Amino acid sequence: PRFFETFALGVARACGARITLVGDARMTTADPRATRNAGRTYLAGHAYCEGAFHPKLVVIAGPARATVAIGSGNATIAGWQGNAELWTVARANPRYCPQVLLDIAQWFTNLTSVVQLSRGVPEACARVAEQLATLATDATITDTDVQFVSSTTGAVLGSLPTGPVDELAVCAPFRDPAAAALRALVDQLQPTTLRISYQPGLTALDQSALQAFPQNWSPAARRS
Repeated sequence: PRFFETFALGVARACGARITLVGDARMTTADPRATRNAGRTYLAGHAYCEGAFHPKLVVIAGPARATVAIGSGNATIAGWQGNAELWTVARANPRYCPQVLLDIAQWFTNLTSVVQLSRGVPEACARVAEQLATLATDATITDTDVQFVSSTTGAVLGSLPTGPVDELAVCAPFRDPAAAALRALVDQLQPTTLRISYQPGLTALDQSALQAFPQNWSPAARRS
């Protein structure tokens, strides 16, 4: 909340929208001297679930247009400026709406059944879902080849397609002991080309396992 109030609240309020900020109840910290607007100009909500509530999702939705960003950056200086984080941005209007926005609307609808949310947050999720769905009512659905997956409906790996594929790009694998997740991705997708991007010193990655990975690459995938 401190970061949000310092760097994002003013811009969010300039949109003229109702503002809701939701974070993991076990990970969120609030300095009462620096979060003076929580509960006054925006709703500071909490979520609790088994494991961690860790989505990075920003939604700005209105009757004329919507912008949705899905990324990897925490609401911190490091996450929004210091690190090399990735964000995918989708935009919609009454004429054109990417399929992923409808998927996200459904995700908001289902969220209350799998995550415990503090007072006011379920209603905010319902408003966002309705706004996105309404915007797409008469719109042409575009970008149907972009897939939205979430662990709220099961393991992410189980929602991904099977290979072989031409290329697999894996960016910023934050935690992957023994490169187990990377190996599972390669085994399932069987890429001709594998590209790995990460930040040395900032990524909790097993360097020895990563360096040995090309030699241990699945024969079905080692094509170039």
